[in-house]
Amino acid sequence: SFLTGFIGPDGGMVMDERKIARRYMKSWFAFDAVLVIVDWLDCFSDRDGSRSAAQVSKAARVMRMLRLTRLLRLLRMRKVASLLSERIRSEKLVLFADVMKIVILVLGFAHVVACLWYGLGQLGSDTWIHHTRLDVGGDLGEWYSLSFHWSLAQVSGRGIDGVQVYTSEERAFSIVFAFMAFAVETAVVSSFTSTLTRLHILASTFEKQVSMLRRYLAENDISTDLSLRVQRNAQHRLREQQHMLDESSVKILELVSAHLRAEMRFELYSPVLSAHPFLKRFCDVHREVMTKVCHCAVSTKDLSPSDIVFTKGEIPPEPHMFFVQSGTLNYEREEGRHEVVCKTRWVSEANLWTTWMHRGMLQATTDCRLLVINARIFQDNLGQFYTPEVNPKDYAKLFVDALNEMAQEMLTDLMRIPPSGEDLETCIRSASGSNWSKLLFGDEVPGNRNSGRNSNLIDKVKGSLKRSRTVGGM
Repeated sequence: SFLTGFIGPDGGMVMDERKIARRYMKSWFAFDAVLVIVDWLDCFSDRDGSRSAAQVSKAARVMRMLRLTRLLRLLRMRKVASLLSERIRSEKLVLFADVMKIVILVLGFAHVVACLWYGLGQLGSDTWIHHTRLDVGGDLGEWYSLSFHWSLAQVSGRGIDGVQVYTSEERAFSIVFAFMAFAVETAVVSSFTSTLTRLHILASTFEKQVSMLRRYLAENDISTDLSLRVQRNAQHRLREQQHMLDESSVKILELVSAHLRAEMRFELYSPVLSAHPFLKRFCDVHREVMTKVCHCAVSTKDLSPSDIVFTKGEIPPEPHMFFVQSGTLNYEREEGRHEVVCKTRWVSEANLWTTWMHRGMLQATTDCRLLVINARIFQDNLGQFYTPEVNPKDYAKLFVDALNEMAQEMLTDLMRIPPSGEDLETCIRSASGSNWSKLLFGDEVPGNRNSGRNSNLIDKVKGSLKRSRTVGGM
């Protein structure tokens, strides 16, 4: 209607009144106008009491035929079904919905034919109705059930005892409907076959890939113990993919515009990245920059138990920073201490800002999914934008300076900078503390000129550091 928005070619909702009116005039306006005119004619025909009985009978038959135009509203159900299918996220549910759609269409077709068949039987005195028991004492429910039974029997290619053709009009209708029923039956069988084939393909793809893996392991004489571990891991990963598809598996996304894919990735990754205070502020102030970073520099990595992310003493040729999106990992320090790394924590932030050697080993203890930031692409993307409000170069300088001031035994891949030292007030009131506050929170400590504001800022940073220790710190 003139008040209903629509989805534009770019996937966004269009609510401009002129565009809505223009689109409605070109699409459903004429159709809706015909239906409204029919309803008004029906209303006026009921109020006109000056006509004779013959005129009323003739007008009633005409109005009954005109009321059939209301069935054209069913054309909109295709659009409604399409909108509903877009919101189903399971492939099996989509196939089940397709089957139900076919069943509903067949029942709807049979209902329309049943009504026409019953109406045809009311047109004379020698029709099928007058030759059956329904002519004597039958109510509307019995008439409809028998007509519907006849209609379904015709669709399935069988007749029904007790209902026969007696007039030429009934015979002509039966012949036309027989051709239509043949076409409907062919379409239904074809659709069911296609749907069942898709279900079979979904089920057989898993078995085919496992069979190929077994053949590969056997042909290359892989040991039995290792073969079992590889097969179990591969089967687990295939099951995980059925529940959570990777973006690379969805080929149709390649047809979506780069801007929409970037927006989608920002929506996917920014909640996890916002656990880091600097990246959170950068997302808030420079959303367009972080959208490009999420699109170009961020990816996901799935791990199985015992998978190693990096080892002690490793200098990665392609440095990355990691965020734990799900699962738990174990971090073993140089001195042998162990620490659990769980959801929303980050690892190896130093890779983003400087050359870094890993100070321990990170190993998955459960099934995990990590967000991985490619440090070089991250730096290249930030270098393309002027961001004076939250300057990553200032943050990098403060981070590296703090890193150089730390003792060697304090350096780990899990460390957080700025540090959560014991004397927070001294840290915040220092020059570097003021810079940290400006970068992370948008405020600058003005020394002792305003002790009230300074105290509020200290409380603010204290609370933030406490939350940070809970979310992603040590």
